Amino acid sequence: MAVNYTYSLLDEVKEILVKIKSAQKKKIFGNCYEQNDYIFTKEDGSTYYPTYPSHELWKCLRRNGLSHIRWHDLRHTTASLLIIIVVETAECRFKRNIFRNFQAHSLKDTHDCNNVGL
Repeated sequence: MAVNYTYSLLDEVKEILVKIKSAQKKKIFGNCYEQNDYIFTKEDGSTYYPTYPSHELWKCLRRNGLSHIRWHDLRHTTASLLIIIVVETAECRFKRNIFRNFQAHSLKDTHDCNNVGL
């Protein structure tokens, strides 16, 4: 049984997908071009078989001597890497703010010392 999912899109993403759809080669294939509402299609407009992405990933992994992995596994890996990046970015921002505050206080202290005549 097929399941259809609906996702909300940001306006920017929608614009990009509409550009992709409009750039498809309808003129080259003429009457043979298959009209549909799908964005990601073959050049002639026909749809991919549902297992196509998984099959292509499997072929790519095998061709490059890599172990088997599913798209779902990549999703978890990507999420983990993004969390690390966000945490590191937040840490860097936090450290940078501490350093700026330290610099500001150091400059203030130096200015105060100069006024005292030390």
